[in-house]
Amino acid sequence: MSVEFPKPDFEAAKRAWLSGTDQGHWAWALGDLISMGAPILETFRVCAEAFPHPRLKLLNFEVHNTVREGGSMVDGLNVAGLLGALDPHLIDLVNIGEETGELDTMLHRYARWAIGGSPKTLAQALGRDQRLISFTEQLSMLQDAGLPLLRSLQMLADHPTLAGAKVALGKLQEQIEGGSSLSEAIASLGSPSLGSPSLGSPGLPVDPVLLAILRAGEVGGVLDLALVRLAQQNKALLP
Repeated sequence: MSVEFPKPDFEAAKRAWLSGTDQGHWAWALGDLISMGAPILETFRVCAEAFPHPRLKLLNFEVHNTVREGGSMVDGLNVAGLLGALDPHLIDLVNIGEETGELDTMLHRYARWAIGGSPKTLAQALGRDQRLISFTEQLSMLQDAGLPLLRSLQMLADHPTLAGAKVALGKLQEQIEGGSSLSEAIASLGSPSLGSPSLGSPGLPVDPVLLAILRAGEVGGVLDLALVRLAQQNKALLP
């Protein structure tokens, strides 16, 4: 049974400007979640939690409710687009994606176009760097090997490639020992903002896309798959 979606602040959404880049970040996260096999309704809920922008919260709310009632994602986007500023190119590509069964591919295509196109530009916009590649790749291998999450983080804190994030990883361990999930622990250490290192000095970049994918993995019981997906994506962005 579907849980009622938290209502967004409609007045704040009306006042907020939604840029093409904002829409690109949202499309990238949604495409990743869909490609992981996350339930479609859950993807909108996770994105609503991960992206603080009031217009994006409204967007997730409208699309979620439309799809729940049997409509298409495009129908929901059209409802959300009544407030303006929603890119018609996004709606067109989502429509193609739903018709062809390649929704994740079309969302990623839009994101590349909206954010800048090149892997380097996209990586910079998403706040991805070599430290994040090392973190996600090594943590995914440790989780796949069956090691407890806390033990995995302790091992990573001692790894030379993550020396700059040692303090941040220690804080993650403390949060998880206190009962937080990995995504909750990461979010608690800094205000998630694209391209903004907030986990130590220097730490690991934290962005809504990363948090959305981790949360989806936790909800679906496939955190190891989510970490593998992040590692593969980061490698593709920064060859």
